Amino acid sequence: MIMNTFKVLFLSFVLFAGMQFMALAQNNKTPGKRKCDTDQLHQQMMQSNPEYAKQYQKLQDFTNDFVAKNPNGYSPKAVVTIPVVFHVILSAAQHTAFTDDRLEEQITVLNEDYGGLNTHSMGAFATSLKSNTELQFCLAQEDTTGAPSTGINRLTSTHGAWLSSEDSDIKHTAQGGLDQWDPNRYLNVWIVELGGGLCGYAYYPTPPLSDIFGLVCHYEYTGVTGASAPYNLGGTVSHEIGHCFNLKHIWGDSGGCSPDDLCDDTPLQDIEQYGAPTGVITDACSTTSPGIMYMNFMDYVDDVAYANFTPDQKTRLQACFAVGGPLEQLGQSTVSCSSVNPNINANFTGTPTTGDAPLDVTFTNTSGGTVPPTSWEWSFPGGTPSSYSGEIPPTITYSAAGSYSVTLIVSNGTDTDTLIRTDYITVTGTVYPPVADFSATPTTILTGSSVSFLDLSTNGPTSWSWAFTGGTPSTFIGQNPPPITYSAPGSYNVSLTVTNSGGNNTKLVQNCIIVSNPNPYKPEANFVADRTTILAGDSISFIDLSQNTPITWQWTFEGGTPATDSVQHPQYIKYNAAGTYNVKLIAINSNGSDSLIRVDYVTVLDSIGSQPPVADFDASTRMFTMNSTIYFEDMSTGNPTQWDWTFEGGSPATSTQQNPTGITYTNPGWYDVCLTVSNMNGSNTLCKSDFILVTTGSMGEYCDTISNVAHHEQLYYRNLTNSSTGAWGYLPGRNNDEVKAYADKFVDYRFSEIRQIVVPVKIAKSGGPSSTVRFRVWSGTDIPVNALGYSDVTINSMSTNYVKVVTFNPPVQVDGRFFLGYEVNNTTPGDTFVCAMANDRPNGPNTLYVMRNNNAWSTCYQMYGIQTSLAIDPIACLVGVEEVIQEKELLIYPNPTRDKIHIQIEDDINLSSVDIKVFDMMGKLTSIRSIKDDDNHYTLEFSNHPTGIYFINFRKGDTNITKKISVVK
Repeated sequence: MIMNTFKVLFLSFVLFAGMQFMALAQNNKTPGKRKCDTDQLHQQMMQSNPEYAKQYQKLQDFTNDFVAKNPNGYSPKAVVTIPVVFHVILSAAQHTAFTDDRLEEQITVLNEDYGGLNTHSMGAFATSLKSNTELQFCLAQEDTTGAPSTGINRLTSTHGAWLSSEDSDIKHTAQGGLDQWDPNRYLNVWIVELGGGLCGYAYYPTPPLSDIFGLVCHYEYTGVTGASAPYNLGGTVSHEIGHCFNLKHIWGDSGGCSPDDLCDDTPLQDIEQYGAPTGVITDACSTTSPGIMYMNFMDYVDDVAYANFTPDQKTRLQACFAVGGPLEQLGQSTVSCSSVNPNINANFTGTPTTGDAPLDVTFTNTSGGTVPPTSWEWSFPGGTPSSYSGEIPPTITYSAAGSYSVTLIVSNGTDTDTLIRTDYITVTGTVYPPVADFSATPTTILTGSSVSFLDLSTNGPTSWSWAFTGGTPSTFIGQNPPPITYSAPGSYNVSLTVTNSGGNNTKLVQNCIIVSNPNPYKPEANFVADRTTILAGDSISFIDLSQNTPITWQWTFEGGTPATDSVQHPQYIKYNAAGTYNVKLIAINSNGSDSLIRVDYVTVLDSIGSQPPVADFDASTRMFTMNSTIYFEDMSTGNPTQWDWTFEGGSPATSTQQNPTGITYTNPGWYDVCLTVSNMNGSNTLCKSDFILVTTGSMGEYCDTISNVAHHEQLYYRNLTNSSTGAWGYLPGRNNDEVKAYADKFVDYRFSEIRQIVVPVKIAKSGGPSSTVRFRVWSGTDIPVNALGYSDVTINSMSTNYVKVVTFNPPVQVDGRFFLGYEVNNTTPGDTFVCAMANDRPNGPNTLYVMRNNNAWSTCYQMYGIQTSLAIDPIACLVGVEEVIQEKELLIYPNPTRDKIHIQIEDDINLSSVDIKVFDMMGKLTSIRSIKDDDNHYTLEFSNHPTGIYFINFRKGDTNITKKISVVK
């Protein structure tokens, strides 16, 4: 004991004097406080190795940039499976006690800890702070030469306890240890007897990875069965791997509250914690509940107290595996591997596994375990489709010659297992040229910002050549380039040329990147989805349409997975449960933010149902100047699953998206739009003739008179009086058949509203001074259904053989198909009103419908044996939502609002002389209750209108002003 004490004092003195750190080797079988040497080794290297310090700073800069661009985690999110090799260096007796089962247990623990499945208490912290890092681990099943392996590499040694200062000896065969396997393909874990009270240590992933990168752990604190308490639940390896993936100790590795672990969701902490604390623990840095996060894997507590990695720690972990990250290649390793868990076991077969291209392979899931899997995630690189979620994947087609790996990840809700079969599929035959493809995120940026590019090419390219006009760097040779920075405003092309032995292919995207100077306006949020009605388990992608160059997007997907995202155009948001769900977008730039909530925007169904769909649609605007770009919105019913659009005069001319965007019209004229919707029960087509009006110059509206009566047709009415039968009255008018209403059917998609009608009056006799005729517009496809609007006109104001112009105030909104007519007053004796109709068309069309007292509609031919049309002509208009062309001194507040908007004009214009209209996002005029407070102040009531974007249009003479408002409930 005297000698041991002397050694401790002597080494303390050496450390104090600044010489190289060395820990005392001890064979103490009773663990003391947990000790990790990661930071001590890191500090030594920072002081002694300038290149290491430079690379470490580069690592942190990359990670911080990644975190800033991905505040909600990496997207697209995919589980990264990491092949692990254990290098076990022990004495013969220790090898006997330390069986392979301990290492298989450790893999299981790692998958639980990094999968967010650890069941230990979070104390007073929210369970949402226990994240699934999307990282999983498996034992390598092949060595660096491709020979079969168990992932456990053993060496019998007589060395005894090792010190961290002997790290190089541990990791090199020539020095008595075991060589590292390729760190870009394997995570290396050395298991030894450590002295100095050490549990383990690790190295940060500074690029390029060195030949000592990995972690070293004491064999007594690895695995579960037979491990030494209180570090007997595998927590030491989970802790040290956190360092390998760039996580710091949670207290920042020095006392006080200023050091930080660089994660916002871990509370500041003064010093490390030991033992097995419970409940709320506070210190000088976190003085109130929930206190310090002692249960975090990056603290020093006993294994039984370890519980979580936080979402921010997860993002820093994922940065290592992102494009350009230090562990990118490790995350893409194709080493065959298998995790070990008696509760669950991933397994599968494929038939056939060899053949000529194109090769169709059928995969069969054979996974099992004491708790069978309930979810299956397949990956088929080189195949089509390249991935699948579910137990039985469809047939996978491999089109290009080559060797391809297959991965299956299974889970039962508690345990997860992964199987990777490397080069499992071999496709022979002609090597086809590659097909170049890539993605860019984001594509709209401000000057000085960067864009990330991802290669998506197919058919197995072996080389990549990028060109970035206006970017820095302007070229790159390799699969995935570093972030490209754009310094000047403009629109820039991007090209990618890919090559293999079969040839080459180039993809050029013109105007791929839009770079703008910062503008003085805050964003105007807007978006659409590629589809809004899906089956449970399907996914939706969203397209940002916001204006004024937002630079940050905050999405919220009620019922979706993930529930939030921060990319401009979120892809593959999955909805697992039937229901209707809101979607919210907040668009942000340096001038402010704007939000849009689409209420019940997504409909998720358990089944399609038994009926075919019924097509319907609308456009973002229907009248605009040439070279404008618009989008269309599907409004079909009956749960369609397929959409086929045709845009006459548009580019592109077709689309299969549910809600197509980016349709451009370059030539003036009227254009048709057609939509065919389908599901398993059938299909339906709707063509709207002359639905789009493209003009050479700006127009606020277009109006015209439409008619169902041709110019050459004669007009008349029929007297039904017959003394022999007792019949009396007129057609179309009041008669003994007790007709209640007449309605003429119109199909004309050019117009959006009816303002007036021209009525050719044949007879007008009033039975009293207040007798009226109610002219009405109905919606409907086959018969009148819903009343859209009406205008009451006194009979005394009309004369026989007189043309009366009737005004609808407000105008009646229509959508291509509508009915127009009038109701008959059968209650006031002496009232007679008859309108002209066309002569009978024995072989012609009938558009006139008649409703009797039983409220049933029938055609005029069914009731009276004639085919005709009412001679009432509507004056219809197409109204466009115009851009702001002049700014007056208008004050509109509050904006956004829940119920009321106040309008105040601050110059000498009297609001009573200004025409004020309100339009919704689709350009439809909306009826809004208004209250005139005085000549310069109006209040508009939105309490009965849904959440959304509205436009208030002010018109006085040739002056137009349009203001956007947001209604948020």
